[in-house]
Amino acid sequence: MHNGRGSAGFFLAMVLFLLAGPLAAQQLCDYGAEGLPAAAHLYDPGVFIGRPSGGPWIDGESVARDDSDGEGIQFSFNGREVTCFLSRDGVMAGWIDFDGGEQGGVDFSQAADNIIPPQPVRAGYNSFSFAWPEGYRPGQEVWARFRFSSSRQPNAVQSPAGLSDAAGEVQDYRFDLTPIALGSFEAHPENAAVRLEWQTQAENDNLGFHLFRACSEEGPYSQITRNMVRGAGSSTFRRSYEYSDSTVEPGKSYYYKLADVDYRGRMTMHGPVRVSATAPVDYVLEQIYPNPFNPETRINFRLKEAGKVLLSIFDLRGRQVRRLMAAALPGGTHTVSWNGKDDNGLNLSSDTYIYKLQVDDYEISRRIKFVR
Repeated sequence: MHNGRGSAGFFLAMVLFLLAGPLAAQQLCDYGAEGLPAAAHLYDPGVFIGRPSGGPWIDGESVARDDSDGEGIQFSFNGREVTCFLSRDGVMAGWIDFDGGEQGGVDFSQAADNIIPPQPVRAGYNSFSFAWPEGYRPGQEVWARFRFSSSRQPNAVQSPAGLSDAAGEVQDYRFDLTPIALGSFEAHPENAAVRLEWQTQAENDNLGFHLFRACSEEGPYSQITRNMVRGAGSSTFRRSYEYSDSTVEPGKSYYYKLADVDYRGRMTMHGPVRVSATAPVDYVLEQIYPNPFNPETRINFRLKEAGKVLLSIFDLRGRQVRRLMAAALPGGTHTVSWNGKDDNGLNLSSDTYIYKLQVDDYEISRRIKFVR
């Protein structure tokens, strides 16, 4: 009997050991990005840095392979304030590797790197101010790390490295502290217009862009964008933009500057870039911007040579509702405005319409949406 009870007990212990071993090995954590000092918190889907309408932005993993991207973290225009939305009360700390890893890898080891000392935080939005180290100049990408824990103990987020046994999240974020990190800004001749293209590597509180043009590098520069080209706000992803300037004269050279505008209305200029406009090689009817529009828009078209031009608006049933132009025009670029009214001067209803350009025997049309 004694030996039987002993054998049964041993067998039960072995079963528990075998069951517990794999479970322990699969303990889920949230890790920082690969290649950075190893840091992790125990995974709890209710403990995250995110947004009021979303989250969690983390996944529980049993190995360190998390690729954090800064969701729910926003830096101000001046790069000296950061706001995070937190899912619940807890403690938080943050670091920026201001030297960009130039000293042999990202380490967050300098005293000035600790932009948010470990401290209690409340659920919801939390904003923090910090100073740049003496001599620091933005303009290159750096790493930021944020640790948030549901624990009430600051030591849960005391260090930028190490495993914490409290539930939480590690967010790693590679970015530039300037409002936008401009990747490129180019101008290309395109028939009788100039196509302007630019890319941003990242954006921070970026409301949008305006473009300015001059006939000489010294200026003066005049704004050519009637409506702002909308920016992405805050983004860590590469984004591409373009604008077509159809008001140029063939054969002339122009200089362009790009201005980004932040949420406070502050403007930063980039450029200039130089380009020479060429003559049109075809008939072109441009897509209007913005689309949908209200209360008025401009329709731009280009003629490769002189011709008799008809420009009209049709509804989707094919009925003409407005004739905008019927005239003989020279080759080049032309612009006509439309205010959403029909031939009788009455406001049309909100709907999709077709604007059609006819030049002699050539015809082209595009869709346009009017919103009252």
